[in-house]
Amino acid sequence: MVEKDKKGQYKKDRLTPKQRAFLAAYSETGNISQAAVMAKVARSRHYCWYEKNENYRKAFDEATEIAADRLEQEAWRRAVEGVSEPVFYQGKKVGTVQKYSNTLLIFLLKGAKPEKYKEKSAFEITGKGGGPIAADIKAEINDMTPEERRQRIAELLAKCNGKVEMETNNTAAQASFGGAKLVFVPD
Repeated sequence: MVEKDKKGQYKKDRLTPKQRAFLAAYSETGNISQAAVMAKVARSRHYCWYEKNENYRKAFDEATEIAADRLEQEAWRRAVEGVSEPVFYQGKKVGTVQKYSNTLLIFLLKGAKPEKYKEKSAFEITGKGGGPIAADIKAEINDMTPEERRQRIAELLAKCNGKVEMETNNTAAQASFGGAKLVFVPD
């Protein structure tokens, strides 16, 4: 954490007034371009400071967390407390209605409890009629060199239209595609 003085400002010996002004504006807006305008500095200065000054980099990372917290609080407010929207009838305002954001609520739940609310997907490869896939390839695999094993696995996986990533050594051949991993180990 970057040290601050009694007023909550970043210490002067570490950051320039322009840097402190930029960081204060960025923590409020979360937008580099807008912060640069507010601090009256060129947008490119931020990138120079970030690249060359470790103290600035740490302070910017902290300002980014503050900006993200502000966004999260606003998302919470809109999802849980809602926003008041005017209701018009024949061109005249007749009242208000409270609107809530289900989408923001979903994102908040996914962020708070990712294991419970993550997108779930699975796939299963089956043989004819939904039955198992039977293959007797032990003898064939045992007689192959590691390079031949790799080529054969690539051929089989290519038939599945899978993106093939291969790893072989003297004792095993391994392939992965679409989240599945196949390992062939000769006897």
